[in-house]
Amino acid sequence: MTRSTIHFYIEKGLLPRPRKANRTMAYYDESCVGRIRLIREFQEKAFLPLEQIKRLFDTVQDSGMLESVLEIGTQYTSWLTEAAPARTMSEAEIKREFGFTRKMLEKLERLGVVGPETKKGRRVYYPEDVEILKTLVRMRARGLTPKEGWPTEALTIYVEAAQHLAKKEVAHLFDRMVMGLDPQDAQNLFNHTGEDVFLSLFIWMRRKAMRGEFAKRVKQM
Repeated sequence: MTRSTIHFYIEKGLLPRPRKANRTMAYYDESCVGRIRLIREFQEKAFLPLEQIKRLFDTVQDSGMLESVLEIGTQYTSWLTEAAPARTMSEAEIKREFGFTRKMLEKLERLGVVGPETKKGRRVYYPEDVEILKTLVRMRARGLTPKEGWPTEALTIYVEAAQHLAKKEVAHLFDRMVMGLDPQDAQNLFNHTGEDVFLSLFIWMRRKAMRGEFAKRVKQM
């Protein structure tokens, strides 16, 4: 760990400021060693950007809880790599393979549909975003385009629904951890429950809700 990196973490609020002994020497709290390790592992194993790590540290003070969150994040990243056939792709690869222009990608980013990150000066898309873009290509092939009455802005319906669902599910998981759920059980619950089951549950609940909403609209006509 270089001196400049430590100073960078301090400026970002990820580490407390040291106690200055003189112009060239400073004393760091012993807890800084463990905190630096967590920062690096959240970056390298869970692929979290520093902004998210800062928010996490501000929210969760218990070191044991942070270790559990790290383990869950690491397992999720590993599971995603195995579950998603896509790989991380650069913007140039996305344009070449899927036919998206920079303007289209920027619009999708503004709507919250995708969220690329900049690494070493390049915009990169992680597997979730790559799979979303692949799905949009399939939608386009089936006629779900602005020309056919399906505006790109309509995707925000699904962005908001997904964010609401994720917020509730993760809050439920953390509440159970706070109440004493064993970290290993939490990891198993988060990673091994079976996404296919939840996907099926959501599809049928959506269809049921759509039928109900359709019936309401018909009565209002």
